[in-house]
Amino acid sequence: MARLMLFWELDVNRIPEDPKTRATAWNQLLGAVKQDMEQGIMKQWGAFIGENAGYCVVEGNEIDISALLQRYVPHAKFKTHPVLTVHETEDMLRKLTK
Repeated sequence: MARLMLFWELDVNRIPEDPKTRATAWNQLLGAVKQDMEQGIMKQWGAFIGENAGYCVVEGNEIDISALLQRYVPHAKFKTHPVLTVHETEDMLRKLTK
């Protein structure tokens, strides 16, 4: 199973100028995030203050993660970084020293 650290950024051209409309759009985004967290693929999510960007940690196979990210297109773009757990890093080190 893959684990990825994702950095997301909203398309500022799609952010509504009206504060009430913007709040509605954010609530829709947060609703989708909560659903993804309840389903277990998304493990963590956070927004960087004042940046219209943030991060999330996801786990799953490449197809499931790709499908999850499509829910947010075209409103967000992602940079992805595969990550290892402590135990996976230890396994890598054992293989390195053999």
